[in-house]
Amino acid sequence: MPSLKPTYSVVLRSGIPPREREFFEQFCCKITSPSGGEDLLHFLCTRIDVSHHSYIEMETFRQDDQDTLPVFVPHQYVLLIQGSDVKPHVGFS
Repeated sequence: MPSLKPTYSVVLRSGIPPREREFFEQFCCKITSPSGGEDLLHFLCTRIDVSHHSYIEMETFRQDDQDTLPVFVPHQYVLLIQGSDVKPHVGFS
């Protein structure tokens, strides 16, 4: 079975509440700073939808996963949304 490839990458801000952070860690990778500090949560996504007024909806997976999971994240937790070469960045056409 072919492995999943991300179309988008979503990174959450540092400092989100501990309980929410613990929950989101189940569905993502981490970006570790060489200088220490809090890891950033990094989602690999096949699809995202930013049209909801409160949440970003993502179909996300971790490395070597065979299936995606829908995850909803409040807009205020999002630091960065990066598009791939195949698709433009969100908000640009």
